[in-house]
Order: sequence, then C-alpha cells, then structure tokens
Amino acid sequence: MMKNKIKILILNFNGKAFLDNCINSVNDINYGNYSVVVIDNNSTDGSVQYVKEKYPEVEIIETKSNLMFAGGYNYFFSQALDDCFYMILNNDTIVDKEILNDFMDGVDRYGENNIYGAKILYLKDKDKIWYAGAKVNLSKGVIKHLNIRRDNSNVKLKDCMTDYVTGCCLFAHSEIFKKLEGFDSSFKMYMEDVDFCLRAKKRGINSYFLNSPKLFHHVSGSVKNKFFKIICSYMRLSLKHTGFLSIFNTPLFIIRKFLFFK
Repeated sequence: MMKNKIKILILNFNGKAFLDNCINSVNDINYGNYSVVVIDNNSTDGSVQYVKEKYPEVEIIETKSNLMFAGGYNYFFSQALDDCFYMILNNDTIVDKEILNDFMDGVDRYGENNIYGAKILYLKDKDKIWYAGAKVNLSKGVIKHLNIRRDNSNVKLKDCMTDYVTGCCLFAHSEIFKKLEGFDSSFKMYMEDVDFCLRAKKRGINSYFLNSPKLFHHVSGSVKNKFFKIICSYMRLSLKHTGFLSIFNTPLFIIRKFLFFK
C-alpha cells in the first residue's frame, strides 16, 4: 500500500551553519514517500548555493527577500498546494528517523483534519523538554509551553489536545493550510503559530501534541530585541483575538514573561 505523500518544508535565512545537521537527519527518515523543500528568505551566507551543490535532491524555493516566518511559508503556499501532508520544520533541528511514521500514526488515530506537534527536546541537553504541548489563555495573559525544561525521563507524557503547536515543527494536511490561507504575515516574528492554531480552532480544527514523534532543537536566546518583539507580537495577537480586552491582559503577559521568561 502506497504511503501518504509528505513534503518537509524547511525555512532558512542565513542558516548555513545548521543545514547539514538538519538535512542529514531529514534524509535519514524512515518513510517511503516524502520530499524536502528549503524555502530560502534571501540568505546572504551562501546557503542556497551550498544546498544546491551538496543536496541536489532538495528542492529550493527562493523568496528574493526576507519575508520572515509567515511570509516565507506563505510564499511557498502561494505557488501551489499539493494534495499531501506538510511538515514545517526549523532549520536548527535534528529529527528522529521515525518522525513521519509517528506523525502518520497520530493521523490514523485522531484524523486528518487536525494540526499535530511533536515532542521537542533541547539539542544541547537531550533529555530536557522544550515543547510537549502548550497552554493559551489570552484573558489571563498566558501563552506557554508545558513541561518546559523538565527531564523527559521523569515525565509521563501522553498524546493530548493542546492549545497550539509550535511552528518549530508543525504537521498538517495541505487542506488545512488552504482553509486558513496560511499564516498571518502581519506577524513579523513570534506568535504566528499561536494565531494559526487559534484560527484553526474556530474552524473546528483541533491541535494535538503527540508523544512519539520527536526532534531536537538548537534553542537560541540571541535574537536581538527578543523580549520586545515577543511583547509586540502578543499585543497584535491579543488585539486580534480579544479586542479591547487586550488593554488588560497585555500587562499580565508582560509580567509573566518578565518573571518566567520561557
């Protein structure tokens, strides 16, 4: 029986240093019907030429300008949406070789009309959890990963519905991206994935955390003005989904981030 077609989409901007580990791990995936696409946001570090020379089997889509997370993926979606599943993947990750089989097992259990997320562990501390589901409560200023920085070996995790799936690794059928018209490109950095899942929920599309699929993420805290950018994105998100109530819940979010930045 022919397995479902899957396309792995790796967004890249000046990430040449990460691409070897990421693409090599993707190429080692144990699944019979998948392909890999690198969407390059106008890198200036030689990423495109490097991929063309070392990984000729990888399709490259060049955006010609830095469209950021949402814009980069939307550029790809605007070209053509195949009838297949997409796995959106950060370029600074290393995936488990069974990740696609594990995602498809989740689809078989819970259905095609859902968004799925994997267990994500820190690359530099491979037993520590970075993402294992998430909680969103905009009225209280809450957006957080569950079980973050806990030891994976000490936590009994199960598949469950979750409030959002991180864009670091997000798995869904092309029909869902079509229904939602991709990501909201007004978010320049952060919260695009939260908004995507909140909009999906309103359309009857649930998000699931799956315990079996896993990957490792090079989590970086070095983004310039990261705290400020997160606050600005939260304000946009809250205004979009709660209206005038954002006046009250944004200060709560800022306090939570200041005290428990994660």
